[in-house]
Amino acid sequence: MLDAQYQYINQLIVQAKSGDAEALNELVHYYKPLIFASIKRCFIREPRLIEYREDIEQEAYLILNDLVQQYDETLSLFSYYLLTRLDYRILSRSSRFIGKNTNGHGIDEIPFSSMPENWEPVHINDPFNRVGLQESLID
Repeated sequence: MLDAQYQYINQLIVQAKSGDAEALNELVHYYKPLIFASIKRCFIREPRLIEYREDIEQEAYLILNDLVQQYDETLSLFSYYLLTRLDYRILSRSSRFIGKNTNGHGIDEIPFSSMPENWEPVHINDPFNRVGLQESLID
């Protein structure tokens, strides 16, 4: 039964990516509880946003559309994809209502092309930088 539901959601996503507004509305209706829970978490994190509730709700639907357009079904389930990105996107986009100083630390998405030259990503075989730590302990 869950496989059929996942296939239905993926079918709606494919239709929404091709510009089908009805499919996007169906996704909004299906994920409405998750969207409102995310908005509520954002209000808890940044209480100044409450006075912009209607604007934030409209922005959340635009964000959902953006996430649908960027979704790759081979990487994760859409529910997980949405759950892990929606709060940060809402906080990031809503910062224009209250200024750049939000309580959401690290909410801006930075493309790799904008990273400083001396920036080094975490190595896949050493995610906690144990090799560098061990080398510094030996010195």
